[in-house]
Amino acid sequence: MQARLVKLICAAGLAVSLILAAAPGAEAISYYAYLQQYVSGQLPAEQQPPAEPEPEQPVPPVTEPDNNFWSSRAASRKLLLANAGLQPSLPQPTPEPTPVPQPKPTPVPQPDLLTAREQQMLNLINKDRIAYGLQPLEVDMRLTRLARLKSQDIVENNYFAHVSPTYGTAFDMFRANGISFLRGGENLSKAGSVQVSHLRLMNSTNHRANLLTPQYTHVGIGIVDNNPSGIVVTEMFIQKP
Repeated sequence: MQARLVKLICAAGLAVSLILAAAPGAEAISYYAYLQQYVSGQLPAEQQPPAEPEPEQPVPPVTEPDNNFWSSRAASRKLLLANAGLQPSLPQPTPEPTPVPQPKPTPVPQPDLLTAREQQMLNLINKDRIAYGLQPLEVDMRLTRLARLKSQDIVENNYFAHVSPTYGTAFDMFRANGISFLRGGENLSKAGSVQVSHLRLMNSTNHRANLLTPQYTHVGIGIVDNNPSGIVVTEMFIQKP
């Protein structure tokens, strides 16, 4: 019995020595007292077991700004302005440009009227016809319109002939415009004035023959400026059926 007790004491002494070796600095306390102090947290600081590391604080996730952030902000601003009795400024419409009045074109002489220079030429022609015992010529405004076209064509195309590169002969122009005639003729002149033009035509045999042909009944006279000075005169004669 005693031998068994000795063995137990020896075994207990071995366990205590193992515990004491595992817990240095605890020579003065028993194993059970050490356990009680460990559980109650009363061990000296140097005998405390190493503390568990504190967990790191989680980093809050970074969120992207909401796509509706600016639209919701604008809606909130609009609501605040409405509650305050104000309205957000709206873009003003661009005013329409004021139309610039266009200059009116220079009026063309009316078809039933001669210009002052054309009337002056008609008076000179009929004065000479009457002096030679002939009937005065009547004005045909259709012929006058064609005579003006011919004079203008001479100026613009820089030629001087009875055959126009644009209209052909005077007879071509008569037919193209439905003018009936039994006979016809044409006088052309370049001069510095109406009086000089008429004198030159009367001093030319062929031109005077047109001016004094007894059978002619109507005439058209077209006079245009010929820059830098002077005029171009076209006289068209017909005998109406």
